[in-house]
Amino acid sequence: MAVERDRPGGRSPLPAAAPEQPLEPTTPLPQSTAGLRPDPSTLEVGAVVAGRFAIVRYIARGGMGAVYEAEDTTLRTRVAMKTILPEFAADPNAMERFRREVLLARRITHFNVCRIFELYDTFDPSGDRLSFLTMELLHGETLAERLTRTGPMATAELSVLLRQLADGLEAMHLQDVVHRDFKPANVFLVHRHDAAGHAPLRAVITDFGIARALHRVEKDGDTSMTARVGFIGTPAYMAPEQLTGGTVSAATDIYALGIVLYEALTGHTPFGGQTPMEAALKRLQQAASPPSLYLPTLEPRWDAAILRCLEKEPPARFRSVRDLVRALDASVQDNRSPAAVLGFRNLSGRPDAGWISTALAELVSRELSASSDVLRLVPAEEVFRAQRALNLAAQDSLPRESLEKLRDSAGARWVVLGSYLCVGPGSASPLRVAIRVQDTDSGRVVTNWSERGTVGELASMAARAGAEVRKTLVAAGRPPQPA
Repeated sequence: MAVERDRPGGRSPLPAAAPEQPLEPTTPLPQSTAGLRPDPSTLEVGAVVAGRFAIVRYIARGGMGAVYEAEDTTLRTRVAMKTILPEFAADPNAMERFRREVLLARRITHFNVCRIFELYDTFDPSGDRLSFLTMELLHGETLAERLTRTGPMATAELSVLLRQLADGLEAMHLQDVVHRDFKPANVFLVHRHDAAGHAPLRAVITDFGIARALHRVEKDGDTSMTARVGFIGTPAYMAPEQLTGGTVSAATDIYALGIVLYEALTGHTPFGGQTPMEAALKRLQQAASPPSLYLPTLEPRWDAAILRCLEKEPPARFRSVRDLVRALDASVQDNRSPAAVLGFRNLSGRPDAGWISTALAELVSRELSASSDVLRLVPAEEVFRAQRALNLAAQDSLPRESLEKLRDSAGARWVVLGSYLCVGPGSASPLRVAIRVQDTDSGRVVTNWSERGTVGELASMAARAGAEVRKTLVAAGRPPQPA
């Protein structure tokens, strides 16, 4: 978590903390936050809220409420504190929706997503009711500020940023969370200095999901976009289905990501207009111009990928953010059917037999990795990353929903999984191995293979299993021959 301690030698109204090991430095807040003047309702510096959070400074005010930097005097760390406007906090239905969204958001723990900590309902120092949210404190600048400061980005630099944004969005989508308001202002760029003095970029997605819970009911006199048309978001980055009241899904965020990439490369958004709404409505009536219109030297794959993100119909877009990254990766232009080997379930429950799962996966993978013009093996590190993101333990079969998420995350058309039963220790112990191949598109079982032997025969059993699986998948991956 990006936090900052009290500066040495500085005076602080906060309780003294015990000496700690210094954290790695973070970049200061951008100039855009300097000199902000709070309104009269702003909490005073030094005020302690909920008996725990001491206000360090006012940062900004948004549609949800005010944002502060605060010292958590219990954990002795700095956090961001977002207060909730009284008109929202007084609405029990809105707060219940908000509470549910916070619970959902807290499930997402990822390096590229801003951490949500706790929701509090208490009183401020003057005795007024106060609801607020604590979250990770970030130091740096938003992508919007970065683009304003330095202009469009080169594709090499944007590729690094895209991978992190895709990782963060994927973590959200795998938890069935849709951002709904993805834009440059909601991407925070943090440079954390390592021991060598380098400042590697960390892109962090902020303000996802939770704010929409407060904006369901139209309020008299509210002229915001949310109240007038019943949705929350920024018109310049909205997908067509948000404008028409259609179903919002991961494809909605992919559309917004396409606009962000377009703007980061060219300095323009794909749809212009005299007003934000006019520009938003254009996407219902016309296709986007390719970004190469503004950047003639742009590689065709960037044109094609961004325009696919901006397809009007959600099914025509990339199926996942990971597919977008693959489309832009020049080294991954492989049309062979990808197969992923997962772990194998230990039916005996004996910990001393756990090594068999790893050995089986490695041996079967070795057989499947043999040269083929129709089949390729998904790298083990990609499989492990996807399994960890999905919290998938070794299983002998997967439901269709998990298969689809594994397909989107690891890019696998087929998954190879199964189970084994080892009766006792030693190479002479009986061993039964069962292997199953599932299609991640349909969920159907492509083939089943099983064999009995001994632990000492594991290598030969795995080789036969791998050869049988490979034969089946090669046949399934070939186009049908004409009659």
